[in-house]
Amino acid sequence: MHTWAFVLALLPVTVHAQHLQNGGFEMVADTGTIKPRFWWVSDGLHVQPSTERPAEGLRALHIHAEATPNAPGHLLQNDTSRYSGLHKLRIAAKVKVNSGAEGVELFAYSTTEEGGTLNYQVVRPEGDSRQSEWEELVLTFWVNDEVRNLRIGLQLKSTVDLLVDDFSVQELPRKDTPVAPELERYAEEVLTLIKEHSLYRSTLDTIALRDQLSQLLTDGRTMADFQAVANFFLKSVDKHSFYWSKAEVEAWRGADPEGPEAPAAAVAFDFPITTGNLIGEDVAYLNMPQFNSGNPAWDTYFADTLHGLIRALDRPGLKGWVLDLRGNHGGNCWPMLAGIGPVLGNGVCGYFGLDDDRFYWSYMEGSSLTDDTLQCSVSRSPYVLLATDPRVAVITGPGTASSGEVVTVAFRGRPGARSFGTPTAGYSTTNTNFDLSDGAMLFLATSVYVDRAKNPYGDAIPPDELIPTSAEGDAPLERAVQWLRGQ
Repeated sequence: MHTWAFVLALLPVTVHAQHLQNGGFEMVADTGTIKPRFWWVSDGLHVQPSTERPAEGLRALHIHAEATPNAPGHLLQNDTSRYSGLHKLRIAAKVKVNSGAEGVELFAYSTTEEGGTLNYQVVRPEGDSRQSEWEELVLTFWVNDEVRNLRIGLQLKSTVDLLVDDFSVQELPRKDTPVAPELERYAEEVLTLIKEHSLYRSTLDTIALRDQLSQLLTDGRTMADFQAVANFFLKSVDKHSFYWSKAEVEAWRGADPEGPEAPAAAVAFDFPITTGNLIGEDVAYLNMPQFNSGNPAWDTYFADTLHGLIRALDRPGLKGWVLDLRGNHGGNCWPMLAGIGPVLGNGVCGYFGLDDDRFYWSYMEGSSLTDDTLQCSVSRSPYVLLATDPRVAVITGPGTASSGEVVTVAFRGRPGARSFGTPTAGYSTTNTNFDLSDGAMLFLATSVYVDRAKNPYGDAIPPDELIPTSAEGDAPLERAVQWLRGQ
């Protein structure tokens, strides 16, 4: 085992600083609008300068929003600073929440030049909103020279009424205090898994990875220090690997379906489900969203509702089915495959990996499987289409990612299937989950997706027909329907 040297060398760094402008909302635009200068305000947010007890200066910003988790509202600003090397930032804002504190988040979100997520963090109010006192929300956030876009602001996910003031970004000084021994051992546990199982292990510079992690964890004392940097660090391994804390794992798994207090699936289930309708009388349309659950009861519920929708839409004379995956950002692919099975058809529909360790995935009579291992099944007799092996038009786009790309690959090479739209997000690599000693979980990209014709992917998946999004109408959908009707 390697000995860790958690001592940070303090090297000269260059920062081209802008950080935030008008963080105190003292300036309004010159165009007659009441929106604050330099800030972007999403539709649905009602904002107005307020002189009622601001936290700092003469004004605060009053915000009222009727938002939801699926349609959040945003007040944000782009920080165009450029960094050389690693930097740790303190991002803060003061809020006084009158109602809806559970839907308020201070967030920071950084992306690379290619548009990939580099770091994303949120923090929520902890105080009692009924007291309506100012509370400071604080994030510590790492950036490096890969950052090309850093968005900072408030995200609102419920009906909220609040005041916000005194946004700030401050660079924190680096420390060279050695990391706590137990955290050092935990970091070694994570690095060992990366070195042994990562898809890119043959080309990874493990010395550089260890050095970066040591810098990120310098002065770390608790597991919270690791959790704060884990996903930022894993972006140095590959864009599809990530880390979940013990609390996140428990939330993902939900209640024990065998336990006496386990909630009924229909009650516990609060994820989006597949929706659909008929286009004319001869084309069935399905819009499959992302789905992320590790709870078997919830998985089955997702697959059951999709089977039920397919049953409701199926009828004699259908020309085919449209499967829209443009909003499917990933999650758990097995309920997706079990649910879409009547349209997909029985049999092997793809593989994970090209070498001797590869295994196949398939749909068979209501169940999704890896090799001979059952992954998810519907709870009742599986539905069988009136006309088996139908024509299927799959629509993809840049929001089609991870498990959404599994479903995309499942239809590649299937007779009677064709894809339309634009390339997928490029997360067509297998995530293998590894349990960590504290109950957390490490998800590593360990292989690539392979279609039934043994074509490997690992990056963006191009459609059979490139149909860019149109300014008016829905060109990919229109072309998909046209193809199904044989026109």
